[in-house]
Amino acid sequence: LAAAHPRVYLKVSMLPYVEPEWDRDPEVAALVREAVGIFGPQRCMLASNDPVDHKDGTGVQRVVAGALEIFKDWPRGDLEWLFSKTARAAYRLDDGAGA
Repeated sequence: LAAAHPRVYLKVSMLPYVEPEWDRDPEVAALVREAVGIFGPQRCMLASNDPVDHKDGTGVQRVVAGALEIFKDWPRGDLEWLFSKTARAAYRLDDGAGA
Protein backbone atom coordinates (compact mmCIF):
# COMPACT_ATOMS: atom_id res chain seq x y z
CA LEU A 1 0.00 0.00 0.00
CA ALA A 2 2.74 2.50 0.92
CA ALA A 3 4.69 1.63 -2.24
CA ALA A 4 1.79 2.95 -4.32
CA HIS A 5 2.63 6.49 -3.22
CA PRO A 6 5.58 7.84 -5.25
CA ARG A 7 6.84 10.12 -2.48
CA VAL A 8 7.15 7.32 0.08
CA TYR A 9 10.66 5.95 0.54
CA LEU A 10 11.92 2.83 2.30
CA LYS A 11 14.93 3.15 4.59
CA VAL A 12 16.58 -0.22 5.24
CA SER A 13 18.25 -0.03 8.64
CA MET A 14 18.35 -1.47 12.14
CA LEU A 15 18.41 -5.06 10.86
CA PRO A 16 20.47 -6.23 13.89
CA TYR A 17 17.47 -5.35 16.07
CA VAL A 18 15.31 -7.77 14.08
CA GLU A 19 17.90 -10.55 13.84
CA PRO A 20 21.38 -10.30 15.41
CA GLU A 21 22.83 -12.44 12.60
CA TRP A 22 20.90 -10.56 9.90
CA ASP A 23 23.85 -10.55 7.52
CA ARG A 24 24.09 -14.35 7.62
CA ASP A 25 20.37 -15.17 7.60
CA PRO A 26 18.95 -16.07 4.15
CA GLU A 27 15.40 -15.34 5.32
CA VAL A 28 16.32 -11.76 6.27
CA ALA A 29 18.12 -11.33 2.94
CA ALA A 30 15.07 -12.57 1.04
CA LEU A 31 12.72 -10.24 2.92
CA VAL A 32 14.97 -7.22 2.37
CA ARG A 33 15.30 -7.99 -1.35
CA GLU A 34 11.53 -8.42 -1.59
CA ALA A 35 10.84 -5.09 0.14
CA VAL A 36 13.34 -3.26 -2.07
CA GLY A 37 11.85 -4.98 -5.10
CA ILE A 38 8.39 -3.69 -4.19
CA PHE A 39 9.52 -0.08 -3.83
CA GLY A 40 12.31 -0.21 -6.40
CA PRO A 41 15.93 0.83 -5.72
CA GLN A 42 15.15 4.44 -6.68
CA ARG A 43 12.93 4.69 -3.59
CA CYS A 44 15.01 2.67 -1.13
CA MET A 45 18.09 3.62 0.84
CA LEU A 46 20.46 1.69 3.04
CA ALA A 47 21.32 3.26 6.36
CA SER A 48 23.55 2.64 9.32
CA ASN A 49 22.80 3.83 12.80
CA ASP A 50 26.39 4.67 13.50
CA PRO A 51 27.55 5.08 16.22
CA VAL A 52 24.53 3.65 18.07
CA ASP A 53 24.91 0.22 16.46
CA HIS A 54 28.40 -0.20 17.91
CA LYS A 55 26.89 -1.24 21.24
CA ASP A 56 25.50 -4.30 19.46
CA GLY A 57 28.68 -5.03 17.53
CA THR A 58 27.44 -3.62 14.25
CA GLY A 59 29.62 -0.99 12.69
CA VAL A 60 29.41 0.66 9.31
CA GLN A 61 31.76 -1.96 7.85
CA ARG A 62 29.40 -4.78 8.78
CA VAL A 63 26.38 -2.89 7.44
CA VAL A 64 28.08 -2.26 4.09
CA ALA A 65 29.45 -5.80 3.80
CA GLY A 66 26.08 -7.31 4.73
CA ALA A 67 24.19 -5.15 2.26
CA LEU A 68 26.65 -5.98 -0.50
CA GLU A 69 26.10 -9.66 0.24
CA ILE A 70 22.31 -9.32 0.23
CA PHE A 71 22.37 -7.49 -3.09
CA LYS A 72 25.36 -9.28 -4.63
CA ASP A 73 23.46 -10.24 -7.79
CA TRP A 74 21.89 -6.83 -8.37
CA PRO A 75 23.18 -4.46 -11.06
CA ARG A 76 25.68 -1.81 -10.05
CA GLY A 77 23.21 0.93 -10.98
CA ASP A 78 20.71 -0.41 -8.44
CA LEU A 79 23.42 -0.49 -5.77
CA GLU A 80 24.28 3.14 -6.51
CA TRP A 81 20.67 4.05 -5.80
CA LEU A 82 20.55 1.98 -2.60
CA PHE A 83 23.85 3.29 -1.23
CA SER A 84 23.64 6.94 -2.28
CA LYS A 85 21.38 8.28 -4.99
CA THR A 86 18.04 7.62 -3.26
CA ALA A 87 19.12 9.35 -0.05
CA ARG A 88 20.43 12.29 -2.04
CA ALA A 89 17.10 12.57 -3.88
CA ALA A 90 14.89 12.00 -0.81
CA TYR A 91 16.78 14.54 1.30
CA ARG A 92 17.16 16.92 -1.64
CA LEU A 93 20.94 17.10 -1.34
CA ASP A 94 22.96 18.99 -3.91
CA ASP A 95 24.79 16.55 -6.22
CA GLY A 96 28.15 18.10 -5.31
CA ALA A 97 27.66 17.96 -1.54
CA GLY A 98 29.64 15.30 0.23
CA ALA A 99 30.53 13.42 -2.92
